[in-house]
Amino acid sequence: MVRPNMELVRALLPDREWERVEAYGIRDAGLGTDAFGTQPKTLGIAYALGYWLHRYYFRVVSEGHGNIPSEGPGVVVGNHSGVLPFDAIMMSADVFRYTEPPRLVRYMVDYFVYKIPFLGTFFRSVGQISGTRRNFDGLIREGHLVGIFPEGAPALGKLAEKK
Repeated sequence: MVRPNMELVRALLPDREWERVEAYGIRDAGLGTDAFGTQPKTLGIAYALGYWLHRYYFRVVSEGHGNIPSEGPGVVVGNHSGVLPFDAIMMSADVFRYTEPPRLVRYMVDYFVYKIPFLGTFFRSVGQISGTRRNFDGLIREGHLVGIFPEGAPALGKLAEKK
């Protein structure tokens, strides 16, 4: 099993952001995860990497954070393209970074991802879930932010638009 160097991961986040990660609470359903499999340590590692990409690589500029409820259910909807989910990672990092208290966007992920060894387990451990109606309803009922890309898997192959 690969164990990340937590000092290196910790160095990716300013102190204030690390405090936000530590303050984010999950309802432990047993074995150190919530009912959907989210693991606080893995979530912290993913946010540290997402934060660094958000701030220093993609240099995301966003607005409208006041439209995201500070508690209770909500749906975050976007257009998705490309095989790698950088858009979802940037939206998740942005919402976590700019909401008070920090909110985790739990994306509805196509079921094929959970058939890929290790990837499905990783997605589950950072709060993402299989895109079923039952899971969506459960997340909304529990007051989570749910992220969806309505185009689904077909968007993975669409070509970039030339301007």
